[in-house]
Amino acid sequence: MLTWMDPVSLSDRPDFPSYVVEHSNVSNVAWHCYSGTSGWDVLTQFHNDHPNVDQWMTECWLHLNSGENFFDLPDFFGGPLSNWARGVMAWTIGGSVDYDVAYQDGCAQCSGIIQVNRTSRTYEKTQDFYTLGQFSRFVHRGAHAINVTAGEHVYPDGTGVEVNAFINPNGKRIVVIRNMINAPLIVEVNFASGDAYVGEIKKRSVASWIL
Repeated sequence: MLTWMDPVSLSDRPDFPSYVVEHSNVSNVAWHCYSGTSGWDVLTQFHNDHPNVDQWMTECWLHLNSGENFFDLPDFFGGPLSNWARGVMAWTIGGSVDYDVAYQDGCAQCSGIIQVNRTSRTYEKTQDFYTLGQFSRFVHRGAHAINVTAGEHVYPDGTGVEVNAFINPNGKRIVVIRNMINAPLIVEVNFASGDAYVGEIKKRSVASWIL
């Protein structure tokens, strides 16, 4: 069974899902991102209390029409995956270039990974399609997150560097790096096995390394 944290008042609190799993046979918990608070460490808090319950981040909106930041999607993918989430989804897969389909009452500004033009019968891939691909194309089903030390440096002005690392079932290691600084960076990745890799990450970009 699944329970989810949909109401804004509950979406950053582990006490409600804790109560549910302790009084039922629920084995999965889903989280949304609408509490207005920053950080995903609530998933780690919940995991510490319920390590056998799987967690998922099943909804965080895309909103190009209201000035979505380039790093919004990689942030709400990387944050949960660094805090014991088994998987992450974006809301929503498909949207309209005219913002006139399905969301007028609930999310008029929501866009999709793909934006469809129903008049010309064409579609366009948004920035979210490409930033999503840094995770979905390279991190395979069954991959495990690798603990990252010094993997987050975010400054008050919103710039900084964030890193996620995974190991795929085939043994390949995937490192997803978000450089939010207005300059290219030389990044060094060191593994516990002793090997290290150095490379340049372009300014204001998301990159995936296969190591």
